[in-house]
Amino acid sequence: MATGDIRDVYRLAAALHARNAVAVATGKTIRAWISGHDSRWIEVFRVLGKAPLWAWRFEDDCGSHPRADTDGAAEAIAAFLRRTVP
Repeated sequence: MATGDIRDVYRLAAALHARNAVAVATGKTIRAWISGHDSRWIEVFRVLGKAPLWAWRFEDDCGSHPRADTDGAAEAIAAFLRRTVP
């Protein structure tokens, strides 16, 4: 994994933290959940290709966002997490 990829993971984890989500970088992926709630954790992973993405899934629901837009991805993931709170 290139250094830039590691930085992308940590940048996204920090952006999620700024949105009241717990975000734990685990190398190539991030585990994220809403702090203080019974939300389920999701794994956020990188999708490589011509248009690199961040992608995530919980049960039958999933989402993705362009990897180049860290703040937009963090907002989309945080909104997704809020929907998983029972």
